[in-house]
Amino acid sequence: MALAIEIPCEDGNLEFIVRPAETSDSRGLIYLLQELEQETEYLVIDRYMDVEQQKSLIHQYNQSINSIYLVIESDDQFVGIATLAGNQHPLQSHRATLGIALLEDYWGYGIGSLLVEELLDFAAHSNIEIITLEVVSENIKAINLYKKYEFKEVGRFSNYLKYKHLTYDAVLMERMVDPE
Repeated sequence: MALAIEIPCEDGNLEFIVRPAETSDSRGLIYLLQELEQETEYLVIDRYMDVEQQKSLIHQYNQSINSIYLVIESDDQFVGIATLAGNQHPLQSHRATLGIALLEDYWGYGIGSLLVEELLDFAAHSNIEIITLEVVSENIKAINLYKKYEFKEVGRFSNYLKYKHLTYDAVLMERMVDPE
């Protein structure tokens, strides 16, 4: 599964590819995650993950029937990731956690919407019934994106993140999946 997308923009067309991550992507994804961490205080990243650990993580996603790890490429560079991490315990295998991270230069083109739609489609075909996520309460753009796709706030974690002496709450959201 790979989607080639072309979006009109001021400088011509923005072309990108959305596809499942491969273990050979590991080094590039580590660099992407480091860059994403520099751009936002809202993203929690395991900054000590090495290439072998990233390969192992991708392998785990690829072996799971209820998880997917998507990469977004533009101009032969990784510009974002989207994950749906299905719970592996049999009593909770109907649940999954959604995560999306995109470089700021690629915001505002509808890529986030496309990624949510891809993850919802995957969930509908994977016996996932409930998708959950956590988003920093100040990240209004992300919250609005998720609300657009009928995610509902179900709770909050107070003081979830601490960054430069500031604390941020996390909004807990969930959505029931429409089976296909």
